[in-house]
Amino acid sequence: MIEKGGIMSLEVDSEEFKNVKFIMRDSYKFLAKTLKKLCESFKIPKEYTKSEMDHNAVNEANWQELKPIWEPYLKLDVIALSLIWIKFIQMMRNISPMVDVR
Repeated sequence: MIEKGGIMSLEVDSEEFKNVKFIMRDSYKFLAKTLKKLCESFKIPKEYTKSEMDHNAVNEANWQELKPIWEPYLKLDVIALSLIWIKFIQMMRNISPMVDVR
């Protein structure tokens, strides 16, 4: 599905994996706030909320040595967004069971 300014979702069928469909969605197209603000709005528990990291500190020369810093940061981003997306889907289904936002 293409929306003004970019792709909202993309469905990919795999030749290699029969009967498997990958659906990728741009969460920002649905939830246009920063992850930090979304964590606050959706009341995500503190231990799963967006953390902070100096993005300028990581570069091509030091990314491997700084892995203990950026890897947990990125994992927490994924967990937080997953929890937000689950709550978002639940809210949409409460509004209308016919809404399809898997």
